[in-house]
Amino acid sequence: MDLRDGTVIDGFESEHPGLVFGTHHVNAYEEDNEVIVDIVANPWDAMATTMDLERMLEWEDTNATESQFHIYRARLNLDTKEVKVEEWENLQEISFINTFDFPMINYNYAGRKHRYVYGWAQLDYYREPLIKKDLQDSNNDLVWFQKSQYPGEMFFIPNPEGVEEDDGVLVTVVFDGNARQSYLLLLDAANMQEINRAYLPHVVPFAVHGNWFPNLV
Repeated sequence: MDLRDGTVIDGFESEHPGLVFGTHHVNAYEEDNEVIVDIVANPWDAMATTMDLERMLEWEDTNATESQFHIYRARLNLDTKEVKVEEWENLQEISFINTFDFPMINYNYAGRKHRYVYGWAQLDYYREPLIKKDLQDSNNDLVWFQKSQYPGEMFFIPNPEGVEEDDGVLVTVVFDGNARQSYLLLLDAANMQEINRAYLPHVVPFAVHGNWFPNLV
C-alpha cells in the first residue's frame, strides 16, 4: 500500500516454498525501485501442535541445531513486480542464527533501512538462545545463552541520547530453571552482555508482544 495516498500496489507473487506461512514481519523499507521485506516464516503446520501440553510434557530431544522459524528477505520490484527471496548471510556458520522468531529492531528504524535485528530461537523445547543479527556484517552476529534459562521475547529500549542504531537496552523476562524463579533480564544491545537481572516475587508465564512506552514513564 502506498502510504502517500492509500492506493494498493498488487501483482506480486512468489512460489518460494519457505514463504507459505509467516508469523512476524521484521521490518520493511523502500530502496531504489524495490520494497525490502524481512519476514519470519514457518512450515505451514508448525504452529498446529507446538503448544499442546501433552507434546511439551513428553517431548523427545532431537539435538536440533536449528529452530522451525526461518527468516527470509523478499525484494519486491515496484516496476516489474518480480519477487526475489534471499537468505541472510551467515559468515560464522552458526546453525540457528537465521532461525529465530519474535524479531525486534530499534523502532526508530521502522520503515527505514535497518542493520540490527534481535530475536529468540528455540531448539527443541529447552535450549533458547537470544540473538543479535548484524545484516551489514554477519561476522558480528552475537548470541546470549545460558543452560536452564528460558527467556521470552525481547524488547528494545533505545538510548534517548543514542546515535548508533544498537545503542540501547534489551529487556526480557527469563525463567531460571535451577532456582525455579523468574527474573527481569537487561542486556546491552550493543554487545549482548548482561547489565543486570532482578528476581521477581512470582513466576511469570511466557508472554509475548508487550512493548515499551517512554511517554508513560
